Amino acid sequence: MVDRFHSSREEYYLAFSQALRDILAKNWIRTQQFYQMTGGKRVYYLSLEFYIGRYMRNTLINLDINEEMTQAA
Repeated sequence: MVDRFHSSREEYYLAFSQALRDILAKNWIRTQQFYQMTGGKRVYYLSLEFYIGRYMRNTLINLDINEEMTQAA
């Protein structure tokens, strides 16, 4: 736990990314439960391209929380 007035940029980033991770984890669990109940098929895609900054922004937009998280940051 860190006081927001004495936090580093890294500490802000860690708090931000952990909050996003928690939201994604809840959605992931709910999706997995749905697939198990319905017996749905899965497709796996492997890509060598990975842009963490772009991925985070796209995730915020797709979850429709970009504005809230930007204000919080």
